[in-house]
Amino acid sequence: MLKENKKPFVILSLNVGNFRLEMDILHKAGIKEKQIKPVTGVITDKRGIKIHEKSYLIVHDVNQLYTIRQLARTHKQTCFLYVHGDRYGELQYMDNRVKRLGRFTEVSKFTAERADAYTFDHLNNKYYIC
Repeated sequence: MLKENKKPFVILSLNVGNFRLEMDILHKAGIKEKQIKPVTGVITDKRGIKIHEKSYLIVHDVNQLYTIRQLARTHKQTCFLYVHGDRYGELQYMDNRVKRLGRFTEVSKFTAERADAYTFDHLNNKYYIC
């Protein structure tokens, strides 16, 4: 087993359409402000069109993963990105399937925009792929 030297996190979209309301939903679920970082998740749909979703990077405790899964299910998400402490990521689907991905890695804007999916961190102006 690899040593996990960082805290795991998830990237989750709620798609409510209102930032304050989404933050209230996260807070009512027991997720604290300091655990949440707004980001943009970009995915490519089946037609090849890039879809930008307001998302949240949530550094969580192990006991919060069930809550995060319930939030994803309630807000009709197909899946969410789970990144382990060793920074390897996986998509966790609501039907309990798991799709293993690569390492969550910072890349250039050029590289990110050519990937099928990426995360943009507005606060630090950084791009990541998995």
